[in-house]
Amino acid sequence: MSKPQQLGLVAITGDLFFKEEDLKDDTIWKSSSTDIAKQGESRTAILCDVDYIIPGHGPMFKVPATEKAKCPKPANCITVNYGDTFFDLCINKLHSTMQSCIAHSNIPNPDLIYPGQQVCA
Repeated sequence: MSKPQQLGLVAITGDLFFKEEDLKDDTIWKSSSTDIAKQGESRTAILCDVDYIIPGHGPMFKVPATEKAKCPKPANCITVNYGDTFFDLCINKLHSTMQSCIAHSNIPNPDLIYPGQQVCA
C-alpha cells in the first residue's frame, strides 16, 4: 500500500481483486480462489482500509461508498497506561460493562493488564 498525497491510501492488490466489476459479480474472483473464505476476509479488510485499488486486471478504481458503508465500525478502545485497572478503564472511562469489555478486548486475564494493551467496549 502507498499513500500518494492527492489520492489517499492506494492498495496494489494483484488478483485479490481482478477488476472493479468483481465487486458486483463475485463469481469473477471466486472461480479462481483457492480459499474463498480467507480471500473474502482479505478483500473486506482492503475495501475498508484504502481509498483506491489497483486490481490485477484492469484500471485503478476508487472504493465505492456503498462498500465503505459495509465496513465494521471501529471499536471504542483505550490504551492501558501504568497504574490503570481493567475495571476503571471499562466502567469509568469507556462507560461500559465488564462483560462487554471482556468480550471485546484481547486480554486473557482482566486482573493482569499491561501498558500498551487495548481495553475495548
